[in-house]
Formats: sequence, C-alpha cells, structure tokens
Amino acid sequence: MSSSTNLESLSDFRDGIACDHRYHMTISWLYDDAFMLIKNGKIEYLLSKRENSFLNLLLNKRGIITYSEMTQILSTSYDDLSQNAIRLFIKDFRKKLPVNSLKNIQGVGYKLVL
Repeated sequence: MSSSTNLESLSDFRDGIACDHRYHMTISWLYDDAFMLIKNGKIEYLLSKRENSFLNLLLNKRGIITYSEMTQILSTSYDDLSQNAIRLFIKDFRKKLPVNSLKNIQGVGYKLVL
C-alpha cells in the first residue's frame, strides 16, 4: 500500500468518526465531540475533559444544568467545588463559545441558548 493510500484511508476513517459527533452550534460554530474542539471559522478551541463533559451535558439535556449537576461533572475528587471555582470555570468556558450562548439562571445553574 502506498503512503498516499494510507493517508486517504486515515482521513476517511477520521471523517467517519467525526461526522457522528459534530454539532452545529450556530451557522459558523461547530462542536466536534470526537476531537474535543469547537471551531469558529479558522479558529479552533481545544476543550479540556471538564469542558467537553460539561458541553455534552448541556447539549444532551437541553435544559438547565443545576449547580449540583455541575459539581458532579466538574469535580475530580469527592470534595465539592466552590461557587467561585464554578464561576471561574464558566468565565473561561464562555470564551470558547458563541457570544451569549450560555445563560446563567440565577441561583439554579446554566442553560445553553443557541
């Protein structure tokens, strides 16, 4: 097998995997779960495991994600995350999303608005 055939096979394989896990967030924003990234035109934002898990929860639930659900998803140990840690996570996470797409529901949690 030639190297060009290998590259084509690899590309076909990657495209086959990725097409099952792509979500168009807006016209120009694309979320690729398989590669844990968000694309906006030519800009790509790599997601951390926490960000990817949280975004999957937002997309699959399609409702409000409560602070307790966020704590379960984002916590790496048995300790609860502080409200300040959640706010910092959201602040950094919003930079990778379309403007105004993550809405805070005061005292309850967050909702994805696309």
